[in-house]
Amino acid sequence: MTETKKNLPTGSNCRSKVGVVDASKPPVESFSLQVRLSELAHLAEFIDEPPYARGLCWEKEAEMRLCQSVRLGINTGLIRLVASESAPGRYWLQDGKQRITCLLDHFQEFSEEERFSSVIDVCITAPTDMQEQADFFCTINY
Repeated sequence: MTETKKNLPTGSNCRSKVGVVDASKPPVESFSLQVRLSELAHLAEFIDEPPYARGLCWEKEAEMRLCQSVRLGINTGLIRLVASESAPGRYWLQDGKQRITCLLDHFQEFSEEERFSSVIDVCITAPTDMQEQADFFCTINY
């Protein structure tokens, strides 16, 4: 039996190819943690961008609002990472590219106290195949 793979949607055409998460499959194991803003750059060294990722599109106003939210301790949503099967210790960035990029770009604007007291919520899931990741990405990014 030959398995045919769908083309992975890319960020620009994800909206036209909405992925469907298969509810009949068991949930993927995951765990959540909080990462200090001061540790984000180190974590980013282990993150790869998947082929289905969208480009950056935030304007300065959105970036400033995110930075202000972080300063105020407002939850800014989960950064979602998927453990890589082929490269142990590396992660695919499933959701949060805009937020990570913004916070790294504006890192120097945070005081030392803010860098150590501000936390970002991160969820890491067990490896899944790239098609499942792309389908889930399209489901959560509308």
